[in-house]
Amino acid sequence: MMNARIIRQQPLCSAPLREDASRVRVLHLITHLAYGGIERWLLDVIKRLRNSMSGIGVLCKGADTGPLTQSAVEFGAAIHHIPLLPDHLSFLIRAIRVVRHGGYNLIHNHLEAYSGVGVLLGQLTNIPVISSYHNTSFAPQTWIALPGIRELRSAYSHLSIRYALANSDRVTGCSQAVLQSLRIQSRPSARVIYYGVDISRAVPPHERSALRHSLGLADSAPTIIHVGRFLPQKNHVAVLRVFQQVHLARPDAQLVLVGSGPLLPRIVDTVKSLSLSGSVRFLGLRSDAQQLLAIADVFLFPSLFEGFGLAALEATAAGLPVVGSRIPGLAEVIDDGKNGFLHDPGDTDGMAQSVLRVLADPAVRHGLGEQGRLIAASKFDKSAAHRQLLGLYHECCSYR
Repeated sequence: MMNARIIRQQPLCSAPLREDASRVRVLHLITHLAYGGIERWLLDVIKRLRNSMSGIGVLCKGADTGPLTQSAVEFGAAIHHIPLLPDHLSFLIRAIRVVRHGGYNLIHNHLEAYSGVGVLLGQLTNIPVISSYHNTSFAPQTWIALPGIRELRSAYSHLSIRYALANSDRVTGCSQAVLQSLRIQSRPSARVIYYGVDISRAVPPHERSALRHSLGLADSAPTIIHVGRFLPQKNHVAVLRVFQQVHLARPDAQLVLVGSGPLLPRIVDTVKSLSLSGSVRFLGLRSDAQQLLAIADVFLFPSLFEGFGLAALEATAAGLPVVGSRIPGLAEVIDDGKNGFLHDPGDTDGMAQSVLRVLADPAVRHGLGEQGRLIAASKFDKSAAHRQLLGLYHECCSYR
């Protein structure tokens, strides 16, 4: 019996498999299935590709498998849980059993800072590995403040990623910016696979009004929304600085924050200290984050770095203007002046002025929103992205 805990495994397909579908049985390696952009993207991949291959598994290395686990199971994925301990040995031994018992013939490795472990697993089991990177910066995965720990983790991350880049069968990035940050954009084995997005239908006024009222928002209140985990990367401090300026000019303005994370208590305290508690709503983790975009007039996204900015893409696909940071990755989603406005990450004054411009002029708001939907439909079609990924799977499985 395997040591890894398999939560559930079930047949993937109700319809007969295509003749070539049996060639691919993929195991995704990830920390956990949380409410982040990477995890939601993976959940959608499982849902969309489950009838195009003979098996999909997800192996989580974190302390738990995460809140999206049940959804992944319902979409037909086999979930495996093996916590990654510092010595890595027990993880590899148990993961080898998972690969062999599950009959997987391809590893899709999303471990980033720990991606070297995923590649080593592929070498030990003699199956191809696709290593995918979803960010342009890989901070040390530790909250320990002891001297030297962060430096050691940084060194480990650097070595792990270098090893994975040198030994993966294919490497993908979710944007050109990601490949450039890894310095592999010219390699034949490197590919950009953008996150795809569905184009949301325009929400009728009565539905928007009902949703706003359910959150205690007046129909006339100018509303700014931000969706993201409460991590340093997302720059919630800048979100509040921008909103503070907007609120001075528009006292009826409201800020809606969707997400959770380790910095949430600090941001709640900051809101109180700025006397903004009556104008800021913390909605926590929400499974309906995309639907919540309909309540807002503008999406604020002042991140310090992004691999791509899936939340911003979802906002622009929903017809919502985006005001955010001029950073690699996000600049591939937001065309400055067409579907939003971009500023240097520290330019909170400029962001506040752009937000106020959008709130003040319905014509600007409508024009940016319509352009956003057109750009999303033309550049980031979800079906095309899934076909590209499936083609890569077959490509890797065909030459081994």
